[in-house]
Amino acid sequence: MLIGQLISGRYRLAEQIGSGGGGTVWRAVDEELGRDVAIKHAVSRDSEHGAERIKRLRTEGKILAKVHHPNVVTLYDVVAEGGEWLLVMEYLPAPDLAHHRMLPPARVARIGARRSARWTSCGNRRKATNAPGSCRCPTGEPGS
Repeated sequence: MLIGQLISGRYRLAEQIGSGGGGTVWRAVDEELGRDVAIKHAVSRDSEHGAERIKRLRTEGKILAKVHHPNVVTLYDVVAEGGEWLLVMEYLPAPDLAHHRMLPPARVARIGARRSARWTSCGNRRKATNAPGSCRCPTGEPGS
């Protein structure tokens, strides 16, 4: 995937905003509706463990589609393009938490418990998404 690439005839990649073991997250422009979106792309099916990661991404999409909570981004679309799977989600500009100040362990435990309760309430037993900007933080603090 490259900056400027058009996905599914409407989502133009603008910048890579995160990456990890499960894939890459991009900020893109939905040219049909004129809004920024976040696109999560599983690693290629041809890469090591690629098929398993794509399966997890599809499961994540199904779970995320069921969640309606003010602290969780909205899933707009699931796109299959050239054998690759992508989640198109609400884009929320957020700081990179890797550079955020260290939080006290008790605060981290409270954040984790709240997020776990949210995901468990919709039938998920594991973390469904950890993409940058996937959790709304109205106070500016991670996970609030």
